[in-house]
Amino acid sequence: MFLIRLWHYLKGYVIIIVSGFGAEKFVNICTKRQILIWDMERLDSNRIQMKISMRGFKSARTAARKSRCRVRIKAKKGLPWLLGRYRKRRGFLAGIIAFAILIYFMTSIILSIEITVNTKAETKKLVEQMNGLGIYRGVSKRFIDPKRLADTLMINNQELS
Repeated sequence: MFLIRLWHYLKGYVIIIVSGFGAEKFVNICTKRQILIWDMERLDSNRIQMKISMRGFKSARTAARKSRCRVRIKAKKGLPWLLGRYRKRRGFLAGIIAFAILIYFMTSIILSIEITVNTKAETKKLVEQMNGLGIYRGVSKRFIDPKRLADTLMINNQELS
């Protein structure tokens, strides 16, 4: 259910109110033409509120004429409408993209190394061994195999467990 709602949001849809004596005929014509409509709700005897896809709304005009109904847009929902609102704000869009890239890079590199050891093992010695294995601040996390690193450090240091 969530995936269907997400798909409708990504593709965009329109909430419409169909009014007239042939509102049921409008629904039947749309169904026959395979126009996607959902969440129909009768408001009164002559009006029906429903959600319809953007593509379906464009092709439903002829169905409205055929059934002699009036179609009024109540709301426009979805990602295409949201992006259309920010189309002229290129700086805002560039800021969002820069923020996403910055978050991606900041989460894909090692920013700090913290070593918690018992009193027998020397922290400085472990840091030097890790530097020798290519692990230091600023290196990408993609190139690190944690299991191999732990095995190598345990082999080199008998006091680690």
